[in-house]
Amino acid sequence: MKKLETIGKYKVIDILGKGAMGIVYRALDPDINREVAIKTIRFDTVIDETGKNETLKRFMREAQAVGKLEHPNIATIYDVSREQDQTNIVMQLIDGKSLKDIIESGKKFTVPEVLSLMESLAEALGYAHEQGIVHRDVKPANILVDKKGKPHLVDFGVARLEKSTMTSVGAIVGTPSYMAPEQVMGKKVDARADIFSLGVILYECLTQRRPFEGDHITTVVYKIAHEEPPALSDLEGGISEFLEPVVKKALAKRPEDRYQTCDEFFNDLHKCSLPLSAVETMVLDTQKIEKKKPGKPRYLVPALILLVVLAGAYFFIPGVKQLFRSSPEVIQPLEARIIPEESGILESRSFQYPPKPVAKKIDPNAARIAQLLSAGKRSYAEGEYERCRQNMNEILSLSDGHNEARQYLNRANSAIASIREIKRIIEQEKWAEEEKEMGLLLSFLGDKNSNRQLYQRREAEARNFFNTYDNISAEVDINKVNIIFDGLNNATVMFPKRITAVNQRTGRREECFMGEIIWKMKKQGNSWIIIDYRKESN
Repeated sequence: MKKLETIGKYKVIDILGKGAMGIVYRALDPDINREVAIKTIRFDTVIDETGKNETLKRFMREAQAVGKLEHPNIATIYDVSREQDQTNIVMQLIDGKSLKDIIESGKKFTVPEVLSLMESLAEALGYAHEQGIVHRDVKPANILVDKKGKPHLVDFGVARLEKSTMTSVGAIVGTPSYMAPEQVMGKKVDARADIFSLGVILYECLTQRRPFEGDHITTVVYKIAHEEPPALSDLEGGISEFLEPVVKKALAKRPEDRYQTCDEFFNDLHKCSLPLSAVETMVLDTQKIEKKKPGKPRYLVPALILLVVLAGAYFFIPGVKQLFRSSPEVIQPLEARIIPEESGILESRSFQYPPKPVAKKIDPNAARIAQLLSAGKRSYAEGEYERCRQNMNEILSLSDGHNEARQYLNRANSAIASIREIKRIIEQEKWAEEEKEMGLLLSFLGDKNSNRQLYQRREAEARNFFNTYDNISAEVDINKVNIIFDGLNNATVMFPKRITAVNQRTGRREECFMGEIIWKMKKQGNSWIIIDYRKESN
């Protein structure tokens, strides 16, 4: 393949990287002898026309959004051009590494370094939000750190102008590990989603781990929506206690419980940095501390006042004087003390010392139960319902009255039964397509009167398909079915599917569909019905 030498007037020097949106080149602007980064995309690599248009809109939206921003921590856009099917964005070249590469290199940040980084990012995003722009994909890969340690936000390719209608509600755009709960659930997002993403990055820089981890994307999404991350104090301890409430507020599940603006987030970060710098100075600069002249003891005046009061009590209150002179037997329950009435000291004669606490009986199985409960809850969150059921059954064999274990057992049993029913529906739909059984194919759509539009659309689709093709073969890998439950009665079901059939007109076998099926399902009684569906072709 011939090496690309120029892009418009720019001389290509090297390739900086490749991504989903295209290729990023290092290039030279010959007019002013300045190196730049050029991000390109060729729309003829997108399969269908609809995809081309959407990708073009998204790409041009990046230029529109970032081109109006002027901030030292946001990469500057210099130029935008089109050449046939290729669009080019010429931007500021950041000579450095992405924060993603820095984190993956194993670098351990000091707390002041993290605070400085996050304050710069919060300030940059706050500026973008004031211009009506939400980034929507804030992640370490989109933060370039130059050789001086200065961060730059890049790739507003999925940024949404708040007044734009190009991105509809329900479309998930972004990187799941750094997305806010409302974003992974396909809801409308605003500036507070970017703040959540900053909170994830703050947590990761402090702990060298992401707050929401999992082997599968569905596990990560579930944890973002429903689980709290491990506390900083449990992982780090010590000085991180200053940042615990900041991280917790930035990662609040509900947007209204989060920081409402980046300015609020910045202010709290800045407050944390003040005591931390003082503590570090004390630790590192011990010589200066030793030379410091000692000040007056902090508690000297209060102590002198207390001594004067006690002396007065001793000489002028008889009861107190007697208490000091009494034999050791005076240290006994108040009921047995004899205190002269004229002493002026009033005590409740009904006072009783609290009884000594009775030592609790230690359950020999407590440690094992705690271990099983933690493992079982983790298995449930990760969709390992059979393992969760085993853990909870073992707990109940050790402690039959353990309510939390019984609750999780019931949830796991319900999930297992639901998965079995949903997979049966998938198999029957596959069989229905192969056997041309339209009635069975449509039976899982529920009552056509309650969801008439969906029912009619699917019926017309199926009728047209069966009238065109014969000898249908539907392939579904049942082991690759992903099911995400929202409570016990709602689920999102995703599975790959391939359909081939013989075209009745040409007599040739054709691939009719290859991609992913996504169902929204609802439980009615013991059965599940499809309330909405869509296909995503490969």
